[in-house]
Amino acid sequence: WRAGPHLYRKAEQEYVALYEAKMCWHFDHRFANCYQGAERVQNKQASERVTLTQKKDSRFSVTARFWVPANEATRRLSEFADRKWLFGFRDITNATNERSCVPVVIPAAGVGNKLPLILSARDVFDQMALCANLSAFCLDFVARTKIIGTNINYFIMRQFPVLPPAAYAQPFHGVDLRAWIGERVLKLVYTAEDMKGFAEELGCDAPPFVWDDEERLHLRCQLDALFFHLYGLARDDAGYILDAFPIVQKQDMQCYGSYRTKDLILQYYNAYAAGDMTALVSG
Repeated sequence: WRAGPHLYRKAEQEYVALYEAKMCWHFDHRFANCYQGAERVQNKQASERVTLTQKKDSRFSVTARFWVPANEATRRLSEFADRKWLFGFRDITNATNERSCVPVVIPAAGVGNKLPLILSARDVFDQMALCANLSAFCLDFVARTKIIGTNINYFIMRQFPVLPPAAYAQPFHGVDLRAWIGERVLKLVYTAEDMKGFAEELGCDAPPFVWDDEERLHLRCQLDALFFHLYGLARDDAGYILDAFPIVQKQDMQCYGSYRTKDLILQYYNAYAAGDMTALVSG
């Protein structure tokens, strides 16, 4: 019987959900449910995208196909066993996908081998700066040149041009970068009650943030604009990189009638170049 969002009990044994890569996406640990039924004989590893209505329900949690003994998951996490959240990345990918590098933050649970973990003793703000960095278009642009086949293994991940923690040590136009990034990552990740432990580590004791597609688009574009600056890329370079993601552009054209992601990122880029780190652009 189900005893919690990611917990099952059978007699005296407890089991935790086994997260698979297909269940999550950038800043979204509730991207898809996994299911396996007789009606899908040709695709037993099918996933079902979570609806917007479900995402707006902070009590909703995704359903896993498999469950593993909780004590075994705890044993394998060893010194990180008390952590209530995990940070990793999707191993399954392709250089021609919508996006290639997909870091994820999920509740503490079991994970399959296609969802490698990044375990670090650094504080949560440093780790969320890394998460935002790995989610940025400018890093993904380079990642696509490193990926051969359909996997991101650790040795490939190590080739990515990740900014060091020291890159966030100095204020940027008067703002503390770790806090600025952390605030946006918190709003993007903490949309459900099962991520409360993560929010508490970031100093937030409030209820989960309501899932809002419009707000989330702006938050992600703000992060992308910042990282274009941190990498020292000119505005024209940023535009060139964003044009290298045709699936993102196609989806925007279908949804908005324009490449809105690119437009917003470049507007925020302009605002930050002018020193306005609190801007909320329109369009």
